[in-house]
Amino acid sequence: MKQLFTILFVCSFLLTYNSRAQEQKTYSKPLTAGEVTISTIRNTMVNGNPTVIYTLNVPVTASYFIQAFGSFSGTAKTFFSKNKPGSFARANEFSLPVSKTGWQVIPCAAAPGKTILLEAGVQEISFFTAGNAFPLIDMLSISKTGNDARFNNHTAGFLAKLDVLKQETMPQPATSKADESMNKILANPLATYEHQVDEAFSYSTYSLYYFTAGTSVTFETKNSTKDPVLHLFDAANPDANSWYNDDDGPGFESLLSVTIPVSGYYGLLARPYYDNQAGTTDIYKDNAVFFSATPIGGRRFDISMANTGNRNFFTCKLTGSVPDTRLFTLTAPGGAVRGYNDDYSPAGGDWSWGRASRIKKNFLSNTTTTFVCAYGTSNNGSCDVYMGNPNSSAYTDWAFPNYKQNDCIQAAPSSGTYNCISWSGGVTTWWEWPLDNGSSYYVANNPLQSFDNFYKNTPKRYSFAWNYTRTGANVNNAVVDLWKIPNGGNYTHGSVTKPGNSNPHGYDWESKPGGLERSFHPRNALNGPGYGAVSNYYIHDGTYAPAKLIIIPGLKISEGMATDADAVKAGLDVYDEAKLSDAASMKLQDMVRKTDGSITGAFEELYKNWKATWAQNMAFSDPAAYTQNDAYKQLYAFAVRNTDAVLPVIFKLFTSSNEEILACKLLWALTESKYSKLMNDVKSDNLAKPNDAQGRYIIRSMYGNYVHYIEKILGGLTETPKAAAANISVNVSPNPVRNRFAVSFTLNTTAKVSITAASAQTGRKLVVQDETTLQPGAHRFTADAARFAGGTGDFISVQVTVNGVTTTTKVMIGQ
Repeated sequence: MKQLFTILFVCSFLLTYNSRAQEQKTYSKPLTAGEVTISTIRNTMVNGNPTVIYTLNVPVTASYFIQAFGSFSGTAKTFFSKNKPGSFARANEFSLPVSKTGWQVIPCAAAPGKTILLEAGVQEISFFTAGNAFPLIDMLSISKTGNDARFNNHTAGFLAKLDVLKQETMPQPATSKADESMNKILANPLATYEHQVDEAFSYSTYSLYYFTAGTSVTFETKNSTKDPVLHLFDAANPDANSWYNDDDGPGFESLLSVTIPVSGYYGLLARPYYDNQAGTTDIYKDNAVFFSATPIGGRRFDISMANTGNRNFFTCKLTGSVPDTRLFTLTAPGGAVRGYNDDYSPAGGDWSWGRASRIKKNFLSNTTTTFVCAYGTSNNGSCDVYMGNPNSSAYTDWAFPNYKQNDCIQAAPSSGTYNCISWSGGVTTWWEWPLDNGSSYYVANNPLQSFDNFYKNTPKRYSFAWNYTRTGANVNNAVVDLWKIPNGGNYTHGSVTKPGNSNPHGYDWESKPGGLERSFHPRNALNGPGYGAVSNYYIHDGTYAPAKLIIIPGLKISEGMATDADAVKAGLDVYDEAKLSDAASMKLQDMVRKTDGSITGAFEELYKNWKATWAQNMAFSDPAAYTQNDAYKQLYAFAVRNTDAVLPVIFKLFTSSNEEILACKLLWALTESKYSKLMNDVKSDNLAKPNDAQGRYIIRSMYGNYVHYIEKILGGLTETPKAAAANISVNVSPNPVRNRFAVSFTLNTTAKVSITAASAQTGRKLVVQDETTLQPGAHRFTADAARFAGGTGDFISVQVTVNGVTTTTKVMIGQ
């Protein structure tokens, strides 16, 4: 037996639903009602009466038959009035001819069969009651003939269905309520939310009341054909005032008694406890039947993630003839309402939510259940439901001036492991940029072909990955968008939408901007100086990347593999380990150990300073974007001056983590001229051996290619920079020095050399030779001691630096 809980506490939160003044529904595309259209529906108090006001767009002045379909009470009178636009005067006011309680069609006229004159243009009609309940008007028909086929077909069909639902019987009470949900979810790695896709939703009775503080009211269900739950809540502030009941009536019936603490609008929701059920119930208000055989249906979704703090719940991708959702968040399957929305009106956003629903607020307690139902009996359909998405900060004003914060909803946390191109191709384990030399998809001097290779699996991203093509793709059917700076600029970004890679992608499109959060956004919201605009489109060609192993029990491949991780989990693929061999690792450690400590320290400090700038550019996926700053320029200049000594250090840093992938541009710049052929060898090796010994496809990454590239470079190095420098013998003559002196040495290999001399007596220094590249052989440089040294007895320290390793020789000044 569930207990009745009363929640009475005050808190501040972001109000995303209706104010205490009134509830209003606005149609961006006017709703058809026979021969007129409806632009707004307002629920408001007028002269102390709960009133529903319809704003009509009347095409021509004429006498119209007006019919209302809804749930009416034979004891609580409902009145009709034709009002002047913007006025609440009771012109043409009369009582509707309601003789029974229940769902029915009621003619709206002073006498049966009579018409009402409506003038062309904007007109208002209203329905009101003398009590505290707003009339539950579900559908209107306004026509000159009184013959509205759509209205007639719907009402007849619905009433027939209702008769069937009435015949069901309430199941016997059970000791527990084990749910039998029928939910559809998609693979969604690393997500910070839960979702359901393509879920059908139906109507469940929702009614609105205006209660004054101190009013005591009792609602109860009877004759239910499904286990009902009742929720009563302050529509403006459910956190402060919300009540519910599941089983306090006989059997599974609900009984809810409340004393209203604050005057305002209150919503009453009646629904089944279980998900995906439909039935009927009688609802009694203060011991009198108020709704007879009224529908209870809708969908209930339970949530396993914690959902406190700033969160978003929403419906989207609505399908059906006129689909329209109501959305509720609950503390438990039969718990208190914590959030409610019908049609979301954005505050500071550009996305038009239409008839979809969204709750955006700071949840002070955990929300474990989401309930979705249709706004009216004619608004059934299907939708995607997103639950618990945090707000996202994955935007920067300078790069994306058109990306509004209210549109920015997080899908997954920030990560330096994968980026936009990766995610648009279903990849979450590596950073991909097809224009980088280390990418398996890189084609020299052909950027677009490089992206084509990635998206059409040449070579394949993973087994059963979606094959995309630009052939036949356009702005209307694209699943992947490729972005570019206009007027000859660079490619910048990739975004993806449902059903791309069989993943959910939010209300419109989804992006993983560089190392930032994965976020939902309106399609073109990222237009601006950062990404430019969409330049190319890709669609799924209906095929998937082939796989050698295709017979795996229980494996469903009809819709491809959603991610690389799924292919690995299924046993089709295996990740390339992407690490140095033991021999290469030991050799690298030895090289780093023998490298001059001052060189290592200086490089690591400069690298640290550069890495600190990554956050400023984290919206970008192109590694080159991270090199456009002074910190990188200083790092690069130092590395070029000390290339041979620096290489072991950068090799060690790079191979330590795949999140160091952004250093690939520096690595390539230092090695391209001498070792670029080895990268081609890496890619050739990958193609020659696509599978492991068990036949599983080896998933290759850009990072892994660079690791194997480093392995090949290390295999060709026979002498460390330190060892090469140790073989140099420096001779300074004459000794003692009188005026001029000579510095002589012999190089075994090509090396970068600089020479300086310093006086112990004066402290002055002389650059004998700036750093220059010298060929193997004997070399001799001369200098004038009088330019910097002191008198007799002074000592000169001559430093010869070869490939970053310094040898010091001292001579004395003689008479």
